[in-house]
Amino acid sequence: MLRPRAAALTQARLSTRVFTRDARIPANELTKGALVASSAVPGQRPNGVLGVVELNHIKPGKGVAYVQAKMRCVRDGSMVPHKFRSSDNVEIAEVDEIQTCTILYFEDETVHLMDAKTFEQSEVPLSVFGDQSPWLQEGMEVSMSTYNGEPLKVILPQRAAYVVASAQPGGRESTDTSKPATLTNGVNMRVPHFVEAGDTIVVVLEDGTYGGKFTADNED
Repeated sequence: MLRPRAAALTQARLSTRVFTRDARIPANELTKGALVASSAVPGQRPNGVLGVVELNHIKPGKGVAYVQAKMRCVRDGSMVPHKFRSSDNVEIAEVDEIQTCTILYFEDETVHLMDAKTFEQSEVPLSVFGDQSPWLQEGMEVSMSTYNGEPLKVILPQRAAYVVASAQPGGRESTDTSKPATLTNGVNMRVPHFVEAGDTIVVVLEDGTYGGKFTADNED
């Protein structure tokens, strides 16, 4: 399904750290967002990647300190809990060179991208974008990291412009400073009372909140 075309407001900023091959760090140095090689976790496929989503450092009164980690499999999204001893050396997944890409178009459940440097085109499953997929737009510039040549993580711009499809009337007597609205991409959000259907607004993509009305002054 094609999505409305609109320009991204800023270039995507990558937060993924790049590691060398076979890099290992102590389990007690793991941080949220770290990419762990699945081979470090018994029972997982050898060539996968697990993204750390939650960490708890446990120091029992007796016994060895450990790190309770909750990780998400990058390939299929499944949750993988695992307990590392604090002294364990954990293998970190190598992230290939970061690519800056432009979204060309959508076809079924596939996103077609073009590398900004080489102009080579690639196809990425929509599932790789996860919860970010509703915010994708043709013409948007994103940063993509890969692992062994496979798409691993995509970072969207900090802010982008979207058109309001519908908005409830805003009552002046209401003590609430916002009202429900629906964008043309189907996302429901809250906007100030003065925003109406047909307006173009800026959305902060990190949390999906209203970032102001779109004007030529806030377009890069």
